[in-house]
Amino acid sequence: MLADGITTAVSGALSVFGINVSASSVGLVAATGVASRRVAYATSAIFVVLAFLPMVTHMLALMPAPVIGATLVFTSCAILKNGIETIAARLYDTRKTLTVGLAIMAGLAVEAFPGVFRAVPTSIQPVLASSLVFGTLVGFALNLVFHIGQRKRLSLTIEPEQLDTEEVRRFVEEGGAEWGARRDVVLRAEYAVQELVETVVHACSARNAMTLSASFTEFNLDLELNYAGEKFEAADVRPSAEEIIADESAVRRLAGFLVRRQVDKVTTSGSNGAWTVRLHFDH
Repeated sequence: MLADGITTAVSGALSVFGINVSASSVGLVAATGVASRRVAYATSAIFVVLAFLPMVTHMLALMPAPVIGATLVFTSCAILKNGIETIAARLYDTRKTLTVGLAIMAGLAVEAFPGVFRAVPTSIQPVLASSLVFGTLVGFALNLVFHIGQRKRLSLTIEPEQLDTEEVRRFVEEGGAEWGARRDVVLRAEYAVQELVETVVHACSARNAMTLSASFTEFNLDLELNYAGEKFEAADVRPSAEEIIADESAVRRLAGFLVRRQVDKVTTSGSNGAWTVRLHFDH
């Protein structure tokens, strides 16, 4: 994105067309699996040479229509597949579902009823007469509107005597759906938090109510458990079967090892029996 922005700014200063990643190139990378920088350097060098050979570009423009059509169909299928995978990779609540669904329907409406949208005033035709532009703007607008009232931080009170790990799982899942977090990250968070809560209750002798908090940015998912009891430690090395049998604290170390395997970072802080365990997931 940084390279794209710099080259676009330079192109504007030189009064030439802006530079951007070709959608067909993205689809070709997804279809072939070739994403090496060496290929990019070679392709860039070829494009630089072609910039000084307009006759070669003209020859490419004379390519037969069936060949061009087949190429566009192939790359379009790859692009469509990538788009579906991107949509399916996120969790959605009602707001996110409406945002995606209405944006797609708005773009399809332009293609289904072109006469209606071309009848609007000329000044706004560039916005309404293009299915891509109109659908994108609808998606942006709904996303901004539905962000109103969205909670940035969620919390759940857990009673050790009435522990319900399914409630903990739903808490994380519903928070991920509200924020539109990636499904794979939320699944890891669900497992790690369930393991953490069970360990704190059964192996760390949790006293009184515990508080589980969750916060999210587009790049980070953070979970925080506050409790009173014995200290929870995330072990780097799995304890052996003999240690688990002979040492009661080895059970805590085993649970800590399992939690550490699921998270990108785990820390424990506190004193005098009051502890805070923070689980961090890169998003």
